[in-house]
Amino acid sequence: LNSGIGILLSKFSSNWDWKLASILRSEPISDFTALVSDELMLLQANNLKLTPLLPNNPQIAITEILKGLIISGFLGSFSNNIRASYGSEHMFAQALDHVIPGKTLRGERVAVGTILMSSLQNQDWLLIRDFYKSAGVAVTGSELGISTSAIMKALLNAVKYPKNLNENERFYTILGEEGLTED
Repeated sequence: LNSGIGILLSKFSSNWDWKLASILRSEPISDFTALVSDELMLLQANNLKLTPLLPNNPQIAITEILKGLIISGFLGSFSNNIRASYGSEHMFAQALDHVIPGKTLRGERVAVGTILMSSLQNQDWLLIRDFYKSAGVAVTGSELGISTSAIMKALLNAVKYPKNLNENERFYTILGEEGLTED
């Protein structure tokens, strides 16, 4: 459940990244997909925030997560683009998996990445963190048993993901083209 919620609410940062790429790099964007994705995310976040998840009503949480992920998949197919569901938060999660393979679930890493990237994007990362917290999702590396040095290493290498893309296919995100520096 926590992994599903982590991925579902990652649109806070992935949509922001997509819009940034559209403005700075003229990357094509589907206004319809971005708008529906934003609205879906806020609706799902509020539904999950108001739902007593575990252990009281896991079936309600599962229903909300599945609805959101199915609609998200549809939107990706509709726009023929995964950008509404994949941004710097997923790049961070992939880099973290490379640093400490198998330590956590992808959605848990994505949740922490969403909070970190939303902070870099100058969004209300506290609100995003609170959405995750209210749903029972870990919001810090230490809550997941991940060291600060592993988090830092993943942040510094996140721009290199996904690995299977050519240079001209790379996603532009808040991480920029060269990635973050220690400073």
